[in-house]
Amino acid sequence: MSRFVLLSFVFLGWGFYELSGGSEFEPTRRAAPETAKTTSHPAPVTVTATAKPVPTPVPTVRRDLRELVTAPQPTPAVTPAALSAESVLTQPAAQPTLPQAILPPPAPEPPKDIRSVRGARVNMRSGPGTAYSVLATLTRDQQVIVLREPGNGWAKLRVVDTGRIGWTSSRLLSPPAQTATAAD
Repeated sequence: MSRFVLLSFVFLGWGFYELSGGSEFEPTRRAAPETAKTTSHPAPVTVTATAKPVPTPVPTVRRDLRELVTAPQPTPAVTPAALSAESVLTQPAAQPTLPQAILPPPAPEPPKDIRSVRGARVNMRSGPGTAYSVLATLTRDQQVIVLREPGNGWAKLRVVDTGRIGWTSSRLLSPPAQTATAAD
């Protein structure tokens, strides 16, 4: 067991020596603190500026979809004389154009189910049931917009005056207005 530990330390030491640069390793000298006085000064470093060519930015191929839809690019006419090997290889590829998008007309807004409160003081709750907390108290003839009525005796509504949303019992609201039919 002691041989294994000894060989492990030797192997780790050798690996560290090789990874740190081995015999070619030259440590960098740190600048001496201002307070310490040293007699040896490193040679001054001269920096020479060399002109390097600045790479030109490559134009991106990606385009905005709206740009492609609203401004289609004309395609050049191709003649048999223009189809030489050199011209095909040197000319950029034509950008594909997209047809104008056909949007459907907006859906008509469903008619609002506006009702009034029939009770003198009606609790508006946070959920469909008496176990939910009371958010507000509605008064007689206060206007509400019924958002949803799932059929369990409760209606989700929005108060016209304040915009608050909550639930109340359906039987405490006026009946829904009957819409006129085409047969009338």
